[in-house]
Amino acid sequence: MYTDMRRKKNEQDEAAAFQYLQAAPWGVLSLAAEELPYGVPMSHALEGRTLYLHCALQGQKMDFIRKNPVGCYTAVSYAETLPKKGSVAYESVMAFGPLRVAEDEAERLVAFRAINRQHGVSDADGERFIQKWGKDALILALDIERITAKSTRKGE
Repeated sequence: MYTDMRRKKNEQDEAAAFQYLQAAPWGVLSLAAEELPYGVPMSHALEGRTLYLHCALQGQKMDFIRKNPVGCYTAVSYAETLPKKGSVAYESVMAFGPLRVAEDEAERLVAFRAINRQHGVSDADGERFIQKWGKDALILALDIERITAKSTRKGE
């Protein structure tokens, strides 16, 4: 199904992949339903091997997920343009797996709190936001089955 990474020297191990995902401020969730591709920028939080995303209760994204509940989340944790080399130094990660709606209230709270922490929200403000908007938000969970990472950044 998936091919091996072409430039093996840039391939990173799973530990680095999870570090890049944790460090990235946002990413793009890619979905497919029938012949239509769909990518949407989102913020995320990682807990173990589950990537949590929050979104509205309805919309194109949810229509696609209902038809084909698998996703690929791509994030870039570092990028630096190198104009004198005509290149870019970067660290990127791709996480693949099934998508599901987190319906268990305990899991939803874990996800909301993780997303708040990821964005530097204080615990007090985070709890207030959860109370105010939590019922109007959906938590998507991407249970990571495969994760790959690449880096062209040289050690500093």
